[in-house]
Amino acid sequence: MSVAIVITARVKSHRLYQKVLQEINGKTCIEHLLDHVVSQNKYPVILAIPANPDDDRLEEIAVSKGVEVYRGQDKSPFHRLLAVAESGGYDHVVRITADDILIDLNLLFQQVSFHLKGEGSRSRDYTYMKRCPEGIAGEVISTTALQKVAAEVGNKDIEFTSYYLKRGNFRVKEFFPPSPGRDYQHSFRLTMDYEEDLTLLRVIHTLLKEPGTLDIINLLKRNKYLLRINSLPAVTIYTPNYNCSEYIVDTMKSVFDQTFKDFEYIVIDDASTDDSCNKIAEYIGQLDYHNQKKIKFIRNEKNLGQAEASNRALKLARGRYIMPVDSDDRLFPDAVENLKDILEADQADCVMAGYQRTDGKDNSIGDPVHFNDKHLGCAMIKVWVMNELKYNLDLDYCIGTDFLNRMKNSNNCRITYVKHPLWWYRQREGSLTTKKEHPDNVPKN
Repeated sequence: MSVAIVITARVKSHRLYQKVLQEINGKTCIEHLLDHVVSQNKYPVILAIPANPDDDRLEEIAVSKGVEVYRGQDKSPFHRLLAVAESGGYDHVVRITADDILIDLNLLFQQVSFHLKGEGSRSRDYTYMKRCPEGIAGEVISTTALQKVAAEVGNKDIEFTSYYLKRGNFRVKEFFPPSPGRDYQHSFRLTMDYEEDLTLLRVIHTLLKEPGTLDIINLLKRNKYLLRINSLPAVTIYTPNYNCSEYIVDTMKSVFDQTFKDFEYIVIDDASTDDSCNKIAEYIGQLDYHNQKKIKFIRNEKNLGQAEASNRALKLARGRYIMPVDSDDRLFPDAVENLKDILEADQADCVMAGYQRTDGKDNSIGDPVHFNDKHLGCAMIKVWVMNELKYNLDLDYCIGTDFLNRMKNSNNCRITYVKHPLWWYRQREGSLTTKKEHPDNVPKN
């Protein structure tokens, strides 16, 4: 069975500007990765990049090192991967992202052998390695599995290939580092997605001239303060705000009153014409330094609408889990803690909680809604789901309902429910849901 190593890369990146071309010790990050992978002669190496002039520099670097280049779709690494597998006639491909410049080749080769050996006479469809630092492991995928996913998704852009493979009807197996495997089992971040990741990688390359995985692990265990350089919050909470100055501070207070503290909070003011910005700034100014560091306040130059403002927040989010909170809703103090615990215990992709309706004066309306399967607000969702589906920019209303319906219709998303209230859902005059043109308020024939 033929195998190729495919490195997926592109110059454009949402979180860290041109990260593949950032330099460490005088070499670009893509050069570090290519030099490392090309040093082995076990499998052919192909760099799969977009057919975009912005990425010409990547092709120049690869060609100078004798690496084959494939150019294809811009926003779908999956389709580039499939095209390389099919055009080269490979039975299996090893996918490495350009974020992972410290890929461990020794473990990778053992992972490939494990994958090809399979069970009985059949090799596996997908083999991943999770219990090791993020950034040292690749994925091994059969071309047949990629073709099956392509038949399901068509031309849809796919960034997170693994999620389709893990949830489909495929032969999937986790590869464990061999003895002494426990030496590798640390949740350090050695990948490159944020500016802080790049800082840590530069420190590592300065302290260790030829960094190997166990050398890096030992370095970080001895100097644990280095781990704070690129530590990420568990949860990202975000609030898009437009002309909601009367309620936005109550919403923000409910976030900072949470019993669970490992979160970041993104507030995006969508060019409000009231005094929202003043209220938000005043509240942030009253927070202590520790909590001020948790919040990111953004003001849009023009009104983008709730969908685009929300998608902007998703691009900035660093948490494993994402939680949208509308600018007139409030969380119960233990909401985040409860949702996170249930999401992890149920191994779900989304957890939705019941709510209590209130009016504009915080008076309760009716009985609590214990089972909520309609309102996405204040749900907790895994970051891959948010990034894969995103909000629909063609809609003026019901962006949460549309997102929820698409999530329900996806075979790859598991939704669980907390059957008691964890947030207050304010129904007030002037909100989108009360406008006569809102779909919920249009008379049905």
